[in-house]
Amino acid sequence: MHVRRSFTVCALAVALAAVLATAVASATVPPRNCGALKVGSRNYTIKADQIRCSTAKTDAKAYLVSRKVPRGFSCRTFTGSKMTFRCSRRVQVFFAIRR
Repeated sequence: MHVRRSFTVCALAVALAAVLATAVASATVPPRNCGALKVGSRNYTIKADQIRCSTAKTDAKAYLVSRKVPRGFSCRTFTGSKMTFRCSRRVQVFFAIRR
């Protein structure tokens, strides 16, 4: 009886730890501000989520200059909005905001 009770307590502890770990891992985090980028005479603020800022800025510049879409990403251009474009691949996202 004592072995069964300790096994049950241990199993509940493991299940609780698993639930807490997934709750912490799924926390919502806003996109990181990667700084300013100047293309031609326009200024943009580049933001990125789940991707390095250096990669986001390089790919953003290529997209703004020649509409070159990075491999594996799909991009959408916006008109009539401060958000100029948004590129995403699963959870990886980067975008430009006109300043």
